[in-house]
Amino acid sequence: MHYAPPPYAPHQRPLLQQPSDSIPYGIDLDQLALNGWTTLDIQDTPSDPLFKPFLDLFIASSSFLSMPEDNKTRYSVKGPEDFQVTEEGYSRVEGEKCMIALRKASTTPTEFDLRAKAEVAWEASATVMRDTLSAIERSLGMEEGALVRTTEAQLSLPIVGGKNVATLMRMFQYDRPLPPETEPKVVAEHHKDLGLLTIVVGHSPGLECWDSVRQIWVSTEPKPGLNASILVGQTLAKFTNWRYNAGRHRVFVHPSPSPPPSDPSSIRPLENPAHRYSLVHALRAHFPLHLSHTEFETHITGPFAPHTQFTAASVYKIYKAISNAHWNVNISVEERRKQEELIAEKARKEMEAARAEREMRDEEKRNAKGLEKMDGLMTQPEIQA
Repeated sequence: MHYAPPPYAPHQRPLLQQPSDSIPYGIDLDQLALNGWTTLDIQDTPSDPLFKPFLDLFIASSSFLSMPEDNKTRYSVKGPEDFQVTEEGYSRVEGEKCMIALRKASTTPTEFDLRAKAEVAWEASATVMRDTLSAIERSLGMEEGALVRTTEAQLSLPIVGGKNVATLMRMFQYDRPLPPETEPKVVAEHHKDLGLLTIVVGHSPGLECWDSVRQIWVSTEPKPGLNASILVGQTLAKFTNWRYNAGRHRVFVHPSPSPPPSDPSSIRPLENPAHRYSLVHALRAHFPLHLSHTEFETHITGPFAPHTQFTAASVYKIYKAISNAHWNVNISVEERRKQEELIAEKARKEMEAARAEREMRDEEKRNAKGLEKMDGLMTQPEIQA
């Protein structure tokens, strides 16, 4: 019997299709797919969709995060038992950073016109990420809207009275090492984001991404002023059958070039050498949706392996399965280590259970073969003398 040759060479998959229409910021989809990240060349021009909204938001968020602690903790949010404070509201990791995570307008501060500026920046970056998802669909030969439709209700900050969405925007103030310290400090250990796409905008160097080709860490914020990057998250990697890899990245803060001013109010917060600021917009799929892997499978993605398939699965369950296998980089070091230990213990138990199941199946197969052999001996005809 003769079989047709495979449509592509072993261990290789078809090249990505290059969309004929424009892609936001001329994103190199091949680099985005391979490394899981690429930079966005944002410029201080009226036509740039991100620069002014994020500059305005930097000014407002740095002013808010420089307020006295009591003023900021009014925006801390308490949730259910499994709620993580870094998912909504204000929180602090002593000696590293403080941050506020936005999920809806009603818990977004109004000081310094922060809420209004966050709404504008949210919509601007969500539009760039939506258009990038559309380009990714075309590069993989997917039906129009296959990925974009998963962002339903995520493209604007929910209005006052509205419910939370999965997508969030975080505003960070990192503490720099002060003189006489001379070494950079890690404030977010290497990790991969959980969602679809993430846009990160920094006001000074700090973000580093892993280049899987050169096998080195690359600073993605080399120029003075605002720098932007876009990263693939683990949900998008799953939906594309890992044709687009999730981007591994980490964050450093470099030592302050000079001591902080004796009177911080004498300079704008964004110019305070004691801090680095960063804005992160993480676009996630809409939790209530139910999806199947066949909606994303094409000749370019290739068939999904059995253990990666999902049928009529809720986005929430898909997201939680990814989330539960990873620890949170934005909580205290002590809590991070506890999460790591719990995840490692869970993985160990799952491996032991899988091994026990394999051994049981093997034993059943051996027993079945033994019974077949006995049946064969018992049914053999008697030998006549």
